[in-house]
Amino acid sequence: MIANALKCSSDEKEQVRNIHGPSHPDSVYSGAHIEAKISYTVDDKKHSITLPVWRISPLGIELKISNEHSAEMTALSTGNMIDLVIYLSKEKCEFKGIVIKSVVRINDYELLGIRWCEKEDDDKKNKFHLEQRFFPRWLCGIEFLPSGIVANPYKFNDFIHFQVRDISPNGMQIVTSLRNKYLVPGMTLESMISFPMVAQIKVDLKICNVRITTSNGKDYLALGTKMISEDKKMKEVIGQYVFQFGSKTSIEELKKWGLQVNKASDGVEFSYVRTEDDFLKVLKLRKLAYAGAGKIPADYDTNELADIFDTRSRIIMGTYRGQLVATARLIFHEEDDELEHERFMKLPKDFPRNDELIEVTRFCTHPDFRGSNLFYRLLQHIVLTTLQSKRRYLVSSATLKLSKVYQKLGAKSNGLRFEHGDLNNLLHEFFVGDVYKMVAGEKVNPFIWNLLFFELFTYVSSQELMRISPGTNVRLAFFRLLRPFNGLVKWFYSRKK
Repeated sequence: MIANALKCSSDEKEQVRNIHGPSHPDSVYSGAHIEAKISYTVDDKKHSITLPVWRISPLGIELKISNEHSAEMTALSTGNMIDLVIYLSKEKCEFKGIVIKSVVRINDYELLGIRWCEKEDDDKKNKFHLEQRFFPRWLCGIEFLPSGIVANPYKFNDFIHFQVRDISPNGMQIVTSLRNKYLVPGMTLESMISFPMVAQIKVDLKICNVRITTSNGKDYLALGTKMISEDKKMKEVIGQYVFQFGSKTSIEELKKWGLQVNKASDGVEFSYVRTEDDFLKVLKLRKLAYAGAGKIPADYDTNELADIFDTRSRIIMGTYRGQLVATARLIFHEEDDELEHERFMKLPKDFPRNDELIEVTRFCTHPDFRGSNLFYRLLQHIVLTTLQSKRRYLVSSATLKLSKVYQKLGAKSNGLRFEHGDLNNLLHEFFVGDVYKMVAGEKVNPFIWNLLFFELFTYVSSQELMRISPGTNVRLAFFRLLRPFNGLVKWFYSRKK
């Protein structure tokens, strides 16, 4: 009798190892609201039977077969594919399983083992990614992995913690501990996910597959999930996170798959040209941007986009993942220097002294970033550089369409127009901006000020880069009261656009 008990114990261990692998299953006690229905076909005849659950894990399940059903189950053998429906509390989870030969008999019934997961190895990984080659997957930044939590839908006062390892347009791969037992394909997880430095959002995930993955010698559960709750906010948060911390991609690629990037500049680092290699990147971006806008021929020599004004300029660089995506040339003139614009036009009589201003030219952004906020973030850095240099005025020019944008920000044009000889003789409008007045919100729409100058004003004030009058404080206090409505204004303009 003792020998038989030991034999059963050994058989049971083998059964658990074959079905549940490294995950230790949970026993299901009578009274628990969980059962399973299996369907299979033998000799073109369909069979269907509902059986109680004995044990369950994320990798497989064991069903109790009483003597009553033992005869009709003899047709099932190891390796048979069956259709399986698990009723787990209020969840109905449907999927296919693989029969693992039943070897354990307890009292008057046998245990039928069914597994729906295999251990992930390199060959399976490669095959998996090959099958998904037409469906992009963005790896999450290892130092900024999103983390989530979900209330266990089956256990009282139990919570499942997980990390997101990669994201696709309609799903995520999440990784969690093997301690979580009631995670089976077909189950819905009402989760709350925190995307570092972006936002925290509610996401409903449906488990599509479960497998074992190993990291640093430790096994984890890897769940392939599908997002079943989609809204604009979720797409914006995920798009913003992927752009900043996921695999390198473009705004256009993310938009193609329905994801939005509202703050492209959050993923861009700003610096200045310091090396010859930096300057070469600037010239290449100038050519790309100007050729795309029809300002120079497509076969224009890149080196011809450099001139004498580059030698006495501070050139701003905006870099995304090592790629230059924004640049502008800030020319610091002495009092007797000639401005670049004087090559094409005559300056007005009431023009500021040259040593009081910065002349901004060669303002370029990468075509893939058009329509994002990168233009405005670059402009913020230009204004900040002007204030830090103790100069007060910005002078520049733009095509007539873009010139209207600068005027909304407080710049004045006075109707001065000219044909730009370096840029295909396109008609440009010349303007002057008093950066003190722009940052102080004088003649600037309050909503635009909140979008562009709010953060800049806060920084400028803390660094005492400009004197703030009592009248300015009163005006900007009113502007800040309108800040909560900026989201509505942005929505209106996006719909209009």
